[in-house]
Amino acid sequence: MSDGGLAVALAELVTDDAGADVALPDRVAAFEETPGRLVVQTTDPDAVADSPTRSPCSGSAT
Repeated sequence: MSDGGLAVALAELVTDDAGADVALPDRVAAFEETPGRLVVQTTDPDAVADSPTRSPCSGSAT
């Protein structure tokens, strides 16, 4: 994550054709710049959801 944390990273991905479905533990998590986080953009959210490395706080961009 860079400046602005997860909220900014997701906002940069959202378009008229693509949105985001995200679950976070609290509002602070949206703006934290904690190292080790990543965002995955995909056209197959089910494949990402089935990943064995899925984080409990992760969502999928659709």
